[in-house]
Amino acid sequence: MLELEGVWIITKGIVRLFGIDAAFWLTVILSKQERLKHNNQLNKDGYFSCLQKEIERDTTLSLDKQTKIINQLKMEGVISVKTKGLPRKNYYKVNENILSEKLQNLNSILDLEN
Repeated sequence: MLELEGVWIITKGIVRLFGIDAAFWLTVILSKQERLKHNNQLNKDGYFSCLQKEIERDTTLSLDKQTKIINQLKMEGVISVKTKGLPRKNYYKVNENILSEKLQNLNSILDLEN
């Protein structure tokens, strides 16, 4: 039997917007953010920490690949990242409104092509 806890669902729209690796990474981060939000465990600004080593362990995406993805998604405005503490940790926040807007724009373009 397939256990839903161990499943990620990656939407075609996110893959079309950012590529498969970035879509996979973003899906992992979105999943974590939603789980923490549901459990009221996000910080007061809506950020949460997630070690890149943990993501690498779970996804096999290398630290170098993740850094490129993070920079890409930051430039797109889809995620915000704060770095704090010693040792330094990244704190992420998915800007769901911007992501939703990008997906709606993509859908509008695809509708025009059909």
